[in-house]
Amino acid sequence: MDEDNRLVGVIPSSSIVDRKGEESTLVENAMLTANVIVHPDEVLQSITDRMAAHGVGAIPDVSRDDATRLEGLIT
Repeated sequence: MDEDNRLVGVIPSSSIVDRKGEESTLVENAMLTANVIVHPDEVLQSITDRMAAHGVGAIPDVSRDDATRLEGLIT
């Protein structure tokens, strides 16, 4: 999240594991753009299918009106 509480990226758990022991790694250097997102009005089955297709364990739930406004996180 940036200073205006807008979603700017995500950090996959694999990035954290890959960088274990690197004390100087900043969040902004490990962060990826949130390419896979969902919306609050979507059906859970389609979300789980999308998560499986993209091999992700968590997916940001963002507003349809503003894709930078985080509504929640599906894990």
